[in-house]
This record gives sequence, C-alpha cells and structure tokens, in this order.
Amino acid sequence: MYKEICFKTGEVFKKDDILSHWIINLALIRNDLLYSNEYAFNHFEREIELENGRFINYFRIILSHYIEAMKFLDKYNSRVEIIGFMKNLDIKIREKYLSILSNVFPYDSSFVKNKCIPIINATMHYSDNQEDLNGYLASYQEGKIIIKGGKVKYVDLEFADDCATCLSFAHIEPEKVEIFCKEISEKLLELMSFIEEIIPVYLSHYMDNVIGDVDNMKVRSN
Repeated sequence: MYKEICFKTGEVFKKDDILSHWIINLALIRNDLLYSNEYAFNHFEREIELENGRFINYFRIILSHYIEAMKFLDKYNSRVEIIGFMKNLDIKIREKYLSILSNVFPYDSSFVKNKCIPIINATMHYSDNQEDLNGYLASYQEGKIIIKGGKVKYVDLEFADDCATCLSFAHIEPEKVEIFCKEISEKLLELMSFIEEIIPVYLSHYMDNVIGDVDNMKVRSN
C-alpha cells in the first residue's frame, strides 16, 4: 500500500519550540538508524565472511549515529517540555523510553560509554591510536592485499580491514563479539520503535486522522 501524508510544517512544528525540535530530531535519528541498520546488519547476515571490511565500516557509522542519538536523548530528558509530553503517553511507551535511557544513564556505567564509545575511539581517532595499532600488530601475523582489477575500487587493502576489526572489538572477548552485534541491533530497533510510536501521538495533536495512517509504520527487523 502506498500513501502520502502531507502537511504544512509551520502548522505542525513551531519555531523555537523545544518539543517541536525534539520530535524533528527524533525523526532524523530514526531515518539515520534505519538506513544504517539496513546496510550494516543486512550485510552482516549475508556477506561478512566475504567483505568483512565493509561491515566494519557500516557498523562504525551506525554506532556513531547511535551514540549521538543517546547523548541527545540524555541531554533533553530533564526538559520540562519533554517531561510533560511523556506524561501523556501510554505506560508501555514510557517504560520503553526509560529502558532506552538506561543505556546512557548513569553515564559512567552505561552501555554507551563502556561498549560503544571504545569502538569509535579506537577506529576513528587516527592521530591517537598508536597503542591500539600495537595491539593489532601483536594479534595478526600476516597481511594481505587483493587486486581484482586495474582501478582503485578493485584493490582491497585487507590488512587494513583486519586492523579495523581488531581495533573495533579489542575490548570485547572474541566469543562475545557476535552477541554484542545482536545486542546493539536490538537496542537500535527498540529506539526506532519508540520513535515510531511517539511521532503519531505528536502529529495527532495537529492533524486530523493522521494517527490511523502513520501508526501502521513498522520497524524493519532483521
């Protein structure tokens, strides 16, 4: 089924309004996570053994989106506008919201700080990774470059993919890497599901009959 829901943004979202900006940012987060999730985890299920480097790249992108999303939720959680909006939601939605926030608060013992950020720090801070690179060199005894054609895109620097994999999961026990990947996937789906549940509630305050249309949105799980 194909359907379009059109509206005037100025009638639904207000300038300099915290709740309006919060909802719009959640919509941005939902799309970023959805698109990244499709690339990363569909690839993970189908082709990780063939193109591990691409999975690691997709994985780092989605993890970056997730970390920033969680920081955003934590930052605005105490705003009175958000608290007031959440009070009017169904208890199951509020419970899901609290479950999501528990991944970032309290921060020092959180999933975000201790499991997600180390991956980004180790693989994206090129100027400060000497110690991590030494760990890679101690773990991998052989490197490989694969040339499949005369163009740059057909040359795979596989040793760099090995390095990215090593750095990404250095803080996780090898046998728990797949468990972590499934765990983060579930947390992403929970966050997207939450966003898709509250957007129709917000829109229903401004648009007649919109709730029945957009409430049929479903998160695409893997």
